[in-house]
Amino acid sequence: MLRAALFSSVVLVSAMLAGCTMGEPASPEGAWRVVALDGTSIEPADDVTLTLQDGQASGRSGCNRYSGSYTVEDGFAFGALASTRMACRGRGGEIEAQFNTIVDQVNGWRLDNGVLELLDGERAVLRAVLEP
Repeated sequence: MLRAALFSSVVLVSAMLAGCTMGEPASPEGAWRVVALDGTSIEPADDVTLTLQDGQASGRSGCNRYSGSYTVEDGFAFGALASTRMACRGRGGEIEAQFNTIVDQVNGWRLDNGVLELLDGERAVLRAVLEP
C-alpha cells in the first residue's frame, strides 16, 4: 500500500514537472538587450534594446528610440513602430537599418536557455538577453 502511494506521488510530481519549462517565462515580456541581429553581433555599446510589456514594444534600435505594439497570438508580430528621427551615421545607422528590416520579418518567438529569439520561420533573426 505504501509502495503504491509512493509510486502515485512520483508519477504526479513527474507529470507536473513535464509541463514546466524549467524557469523559462511563458511569454517574451521583459526588458531585453539585443545581442545579435541576423547573425551580426551587437555589443552593449551599440545600445540596442527591446522592452515587451502588455502588448507594447519599445527600446533603442541603434540610434533612435522606437515604440509600438506587438502580439503573440499565432506566433509573434510587431505592429507599426513609431521612431524618433535622429540622423544616424556609421555603425549606429547600419544597425538601425538592419533592426528595422528584421522587425518586419518576425513571425515567431522562442526562449532558448534564457535567450529570447525572434524568428523568421525557424531562423532566429534577433537574439536578446534579459537586462540585468
